[in-house]
This record gives sequence, C-alpha cells and structure tokens, in this order.
Amino acid sequence: MLTKIQNKKGFTIIELIVVMAIIGVLVLLAMPKFMGYTEKARLTEIKSDIKQIENASERYYIDKEDWPRLSDISYTSVQINAFAQEITDKTGQVVILDPSGKYYDIDYSKLQTYVQKPKNDIHYIIQNPVGEVFYLKDLNKVGETRLNEKQLWSIPYDDTNTNIIYESYNFNIGYLTFNGWSNLNGSGLHCSKNPTISDKIKFNFTGTMLRTYGVGYSGMNSYNIIKIDGIPYNMNKWSSIPNNVGGISFEKTDLTDGEHTAEIIGNASERIYLDKLELSALGVLKNTTLPVTITAWKLYDDQNSIFTYVGGRFVYTVVGGWSGLTGTGLTMVTTATNNDKIQFKFTGSKIRTYGVGYSGMNNGNAIVIDGIKYNMKTWTQIPNNVGGISFEKLDLIDTEHTVEILGNGSQRLYFDGVQVDGSREAISINDTTAP
Repeated sequence: MLTKIQNKKGFTIIELIVVMAIIGVLVLLAMPKFMGYTEKARLTEIKSDIKQIENASERYYIDKEDWPRLSDISYTSVQINAFAQEITDKTGQVVILDPSGKYYDIDYSKLQTYVQKPKNDIHYIIQNPVGEVFYLKDLNKVGETRLNEKQLWSIPYDDTNTNIIYESYNFNIGYLTFNGWSNLNGSGLHCSKNPTISDKIKFNFTGTMLRTYGVGYSGMNSYNIIKIDGIPYNMNKWSSIPNNVGGISFEKTDLTDGEHTAEIIGNASERIYLDKLELSALGVLKNTTLPVTITAWKLYDDQNSIFTYVGGRFVYTVVGGWSGLTGTGLTMVTTATNNDKIQFKFTGSKIRTYGVGYSGMNNGNAIVIDGIKYNMKTWTQIPNNVGGISFEKLDLIDTEHTVEILGNGSQRLYFDGVQVDGSREAISINDTTAP
C-alpha cells in the first residue's frame, strides 16, 4: 500500500527575518531599563561601601588613634591631580582634591574586625586627617558629589598682592607692622583709620568661595561692608576677633562658580584691616576692571603755599605721639573762633579735609563752599591724636569752588591737608587764574 507523503510548509526566510527584527527591537527597548537597574544597583553598592568603610575607619581610629592606611606614603600631588583630571575627563565636573596629597590606600586587613573588604574591584581611598572615603575609579555621581562636598581653600593672597586695589589716601599710608600682633600673613597688613564710604579695597576673583582676614580691635563694634557683584554683606565686627590677633573677617562659600567683583567699604567704622584673602582651591585673584582711583585724589599738605591762614594765631605743630598725618605735623589754633579761617580755591567735584582727633572737643569746625556752610566732623569722631578725614563731599558741580574753613566756636581747629580731584588743581584764594 502506498503512503501519501504530505509536504509540511516551514517559515520562510522573510518571516524569520521579521521575527528576528522584532526580537532585536524588544531587546533594544529593554536594555536601557536593564542597564539603568544595573547602574542603580552599582550606585547603591558604592554608597553602602563608602558608609561602611567610613564607619569602620572611625571605629578603628577610636581604638588605634590612626586611620587604616596601607602605607604612610600618601598619594603625591601629581597623582592627586591625575585623579582630578580623570574625573573631569569622565564627567565634565571640576573637582577639588587636596594638592598636599593627604590621601591613602586603605589597608583592609586593619579593618577586618570591623567590616568585610568590598567584593567589587572599586578603588576607594581615605583622606587623613578627616577620615572621609572617596570613590575614584570609574567615578559616577555618588563619588562626584562626595568629592565636591569636600571643598578646599586656595593658598593665601597677601594684602600686598598687586591685584588688590586700595582707594583713598588713608590706605596709601596705611601699611602697618606691629610686633605685638600675631597670626598675620606676612610682616603686616593694610589699615585705613576712620574710613568713609570712599575708602575701598577692590579686587576680582573666580570660584565659589571667598574669605578675608584682618586683626581684632577691641574698641571697634561697627561692621565694615563687603559687596560681591554689587550685593552688600556685613563683615565680622573686629571686636569679635581677639585683640591684635589675625582672624577671619568674612566668609562666603556658596557663590556661583564664575568671575566676581568684590569691594570692601569702610561704612563709617573705626578701621578697615586687610591681612590676606583666600579663594576656592581652583580660584584665581584678578586685578579689578574698575578704575584704579588711588591716584584720583590729589593731596595738598597744610604747609602748601596755596592755603591762606587768617587771624594770625595759626601755628605749625609737631607732636611725637600723633600718627596718620600727611606730613610730620599740622597747622592748628586753640580756642578757635570764626575769625580764624583757612582759605583756598579748587576745581572739581569732590573734596576732603584732614585733621587730628581730640577727645575733649565736642564741637565741630565748619567749612563754607561757595557760600554754603557745612558742619565738619567733631574731633571726638576721630580717634584721639590720630589723623583722619574731618570733612568729605563728593557731589559738587565740576567747576571752580571757593573754600573757607572756620573755627566755629570749637576748642581747636586742626588742619592737616586737603584732597581734591586728581585731574584738577587747588590754588590760592588770591590767585585769579583758573586752576
């Protein structure tokens, strides 16, 4: 009997290709999600390892008073910089590592009673003396965040750095050195006594952090002001720093990463001190793009021939205990009346006068500019026997002005000098030529 053989039709090549393509698409769709789960698991493992190693290291430190270092030889600054560069290359993030190289490989044999060695091949290192653990190999967001949390400061920029601009005559004479002062950066610091809003320190910098340093002064309870990108902040009172000891006068750690403009202003406090600056570790101090206006004032000492002293009672006096003068002494008259006058003319839009503080004198002198009378500072507003600004006006019309300084019934009239616009001139009251 013959058996009929039936043909069984299979898949065609086209059908197989279509099925394979569908499977491929499904695999492609599933892979990112699967890889995401894998990466999340890896991140969770890293976070857990870091926490366990840190806890174990802290327990080890309590027992041994040391961190579980594999060797006493830390990574060099070159190696640390290489780590940082690897992180930047892989993530695009600039990270800050201590260039002194206080990072060490971990000796897990010292931790075996506290924690098991991680089973993965991830490279962890520990920092001395803070005991923080960092993940540096194949860095991901967990390690990156931990590194960015450990922010470090730059080397100090001394107050004599040429990128720091000091405005006003006060700073021009104000570099101070005292044997009794301690914890200074260098031999001294810059100081402006009896500063006004015209006494300023200016500089530009890059980075996210800024610190300023000065010296404590127990008698000074007023704040200076620092403006960063035009935003004002109160600085520390100098009375909050130990007397005659260098310390932090301002700190800000949350600036936007970029270039910033800074301006320290006197704010009518008794002193501005600047000893040094610190920035983010990768920050850079730059010369301000603002005009360097330390030369925008022109000084005329009280002995200059442009000044006419009226009344016949003015005398030039030199006292050894006085400080902060424009010259070796100043011109003065006691029991001054309005018949005791100092006369001169100048052109420009601003003027300053200088004198010396006298604790027993509570009445101010007067200054008359173009017939308009202004009260000058009482001499008790300037530290006793210290030269300082007795009057300032910055908003005059830019033209020629006639000036008289009067005793105004005060106990003294002290006159140490005048400043006017650096591009203008002061002349005698009797001079008929235009300055």
